[in-house]
Amino acid sequence: MQTNVFVGLLRKVAPPALLTVALMGLTLLPASPAAIAQETLPPSVNLSVSGSASLPAIGVAPNGRLHALWWDQLDGMRYARGSTTPTQTVWSKSIIVPGIAGLRRVDQNTKVLTLLPPNNLQLQVDGAGAAHAVWLDNDGQLMYSQAGAAANAAWSTPAVLATAAAGVATSLDISGTLRIAFIQTSSTQQSPSGVYYLVRAGNAFRRTLAFASTYFRTARPDEVSVSVASDVNNAVVAWYQAREGGSFFARTVDGGKTWSQPEPVAPRNDTAGTAVKVVVGVEAAGRFLLMWRDANAPGCGLFQKRSTDAGQTWNTPQRALTSLTRCPEWWQMVYLADGQVGLIGTPSTTPTPDVQAGLLAFWNGSAWLQPMDVTLLYQNTGSNAVRIAGCIDLALAGNQLATIGCDSRGDVWANVRQTDPSTAAQMAAASWQGSQQLTVAGGANPASPLLDAQDVIVTVDKNGAAFAAWTVATEAGKPATTLQMSALGAGRWSEPKDIIRLSTLARLTGSDQVVQTSQPSLAVGNDGKLHLVWSGGESGRAFYSAAFMRDVLDATRWQPPVMLPAPSPIGSSPQIIADPATGRLSVLYAVPYNEGRGVYLTQSIDGGTTWLTPTRVFDAMAAGWEAVGETRLAFDASEGVFHALWLKMPLPGASGERELFYAQSKDDGRTWSQPLQMDGGQIERPHIQVAGPKNLMVIWHVQTAMSALPNAPLQVWWQASPFGGERWTQPAVVTGFDAVSGDAGLTADGAGHAYLAALGQGISGEASLLYTEWSGTQWSKPEAISLSQPAAAGNSAALAVLNNAEQLQNVMRLSTLRQDGQREFGVAAISRRVTAAELQILPTFTPVPPKIEATPTLALPESTPVPTLAVVGGAAPAAAGDMPTFIVLGVSLALVVLVGGIILSFAISRRR
Repeated sequence: MQTNVFVGLLRKVAPPALLTVALMGLTLLPASPAAIAQETLPPSVNLSVSGSASLPAIGVAPNGRLHALWWDQLDGMRYARGSTTPTQTVWSKSIIVPGIAGLRRVDQNTKVLTLLPPNNLQLQVDGAGAAHAVWLDNDGQLMYSQAGAAANAAWSTPAVLATAAAGVATSLDISGTLRIAFIQTSSTQQSPSGVYYLVRAGNAFRRTLAFASTYFRTARPDEVSVSVASDVNNAVVAWYQAREGGSFFARTVDGGKTWSQPEPVAPRNDTAGTAVKVVVGVEAAGRFLLMWRDANAPGCGLFQKRSTDAGQTWNTPQRALTSLTRCPEWWQMVYLADGQVGLIGTPSTTPTPDVQAGLLAFWNGSAWLQPMDVTLLYQNTGSNAVRIAGCIDLALAGNQLATIGCDSRGDVWANVRQTDPSTAAQMAAASWQGSQQLTVAGGANPASPLLDAQDVIVTVDKNGAAFAAWTVATEAGKPATTLQMSALGAGRWSEPKDIIRLSTLARLTGSDQVVQTSQPSLAVGNDGKLHLVWSGGESGRAFYSAAFMRDVLDATRWQPPVMLPAPSPIGSSPQIIADPATGRLSVLYAVPYNEGRGVYLTQSIDGGTTWLTPTRVFDAMAAGWEAVGETRLAFDASEGVFHALWLKMPLPGASGERELFYAQSKDDGRTWSQPLQMDGGQIERPHIQVAGPKNLMVIWHVQTAMSALPNAPLQVWWQASPFGGERWTQPAVVTGFDAVSGDAGLTADGAGHAYLAALGQGISGEASLLYTEWSGTQWSKPEAISLSQPAAAGNSAALAVLNNAEQLQNVMRLSTLRQDGQREFGVAAISRRVTAAELQILPTFTPVPPKIEATPTLALPESTPVPTLAVVGGAAPAAAGDMPTFIVLGVSLALVVLVGGIILSFAISRRR
């Protein structure tokens, strides 16, 4: 099986504005913030040495045979042949190729030679090393010439493939056969205008008509485009026609003899479906990729869909390559091997850019790896300065990456790298994998209800079993009425099942009014059961149910729900945990307002059969609070200590700050410490995790005022305590998490490492998955990868560590676009392997005055519990500029010692 290689379109561009850089040769730079280590590369070679060269193209075969073409304003087309080995690359002297030109005319009277470059020149090099050139001349004729693989092979006399064409595309199929698709503008009864398909067989071409249309008769080159891909017998041709307002494709399963009726590339609606710049590629036999740009989508607006049956059926369109910072002006897919596809193109932001970077991306059969910018560096012969070449073009085959470009002085430079660029791409690719959609989307039928999954949670047991749950509303913005669950087994999440339904709660409460299943919480007991609480009924009362883990996907095996004891029928945000040693269940919840408002804890010592009278953790009524809510509970089993969070809140519908408070209990929840205010402002969605013995991590979200990103309006803040909640770091924003869409996921491995993920918004408006790790003293450099869907407020993440802390599961609430253009919130899961960094143990070092940083150092005075936070009922904190007493004493003592030493030294010298 031979490997394709592609080299791009020739275009006339202005000389580039060159930049000074530090290396020679070729550099691969990720097209997103991810970093790739640069290598020392061989120097670039000046192929033209003329000062009159431009518009270069390059091709390379897997065996190392190289072909380069460029336009010389005095000579016309020039050509050089080369070969590369692991140790060197050798190029021949260039020669003139008079046949490849847009116009080459000699005036018979004046003998003046007129030269014009070809249009839309495309160069392909097949697996044997032969080169194939296709272009349009000044009269719109489609021309073809070839140069054999032998070292002395000349270019053939150009042949006319069509007398009038407006667009052309070439590709090599899996066997190395040249395929050409073009749009013919002339029309006769025997040869109507339309989309044509050519297959090279020996020294001839077999031509068939894929689609006829009279609209093509007046089409200009800038109004049409075409693309082609084939796996030998099956082929797909796609085209764009401005006058028909979209892109279409047709397919053949018999080598081009017959073609299907054209189909639109993307469904049209008021907001999406205007597909332009369509391109098609082949992964393997019968598997095709179709990609296009949606003119109405934000950013580059790239979408794609796949077919595994030679184009008969296609999956739902999805966003693609949303991390691109520059949009491709021209692009093409290249078959590589084993289902891998390369995407090569030229990103640009203006119609005639000084292109200084090519685009290179790889499809591994299921996802695009991190795209890269490829730049060509050369050394200026006059000043010896290293600069970046413009008008860049790329070719890829086997382990050969060939690059060609031009400088501002009219010379063409080339470079060949002996490496597999996919290795570099994989270095830049994030390590998330195994993406799986858990909920069934509504699909293209506008009559189907929109999915609105909410309150996504996930938990694991000690054996690595994982369970995810979420609630579902029948209408967007309405309370959820169903609770669904999925279980992880053999690396795959099961089909979700309804566990709690509206009808069950209606019978339980005896009410005909709408009831809800919101704010669920899960805990794994030591009795083989999964324990569940949620906020239900008409007023949020806490409910409880349980099932053996083997039966959790069978609604009939769950215990009948019961209402937990409470001083009021009004409740919210119940949180359940299970003591792994004793099996004791503890549920923390809030009575948010009215009489009896506060935070309460109820417990069960018999596996949920009976529940004890609630203990009041905090009396919000006595404290004069208007409302309280968003309770969170954690248990440090090694210390036997409960840790709780809750928010001081305004009444529903009222404005005002929301303040975060913390308390702990060392006697099984009977008594609690004085509440400690952690932070204040527009706070919501706190989380607390026991990262390890006496090691706590707290995060919360802050609503940013007048956010420039309405789909990512939240910041994630954090505080840590390696002293069991007695002392805390200063509150600070998690670096890179200053624009997130919804609830962040926080989990820990029990050995001191914490993991944080959230969904945010990328530069092109796409949803991005953010990730960072805590190793004891600071958060790691944040990662961000695209999720190929538009960002939406409400996207969230839920994390759990399993398999002996080697795998991280992320279950996400993710907004997706249906084929009819409407949004819905579904549930998707993704995982990654984690290797925890060596835990950095916090020393008991000298405290410093408070200072808030993105990743702050710890400021932990020995005496004051939390030096920068006000304590309810306690002394006011020191002013921000006050120096701690122990520092003042230390400095005073040092001065006394210093003065004493000076006096003693002076006395000794006097005695001498």
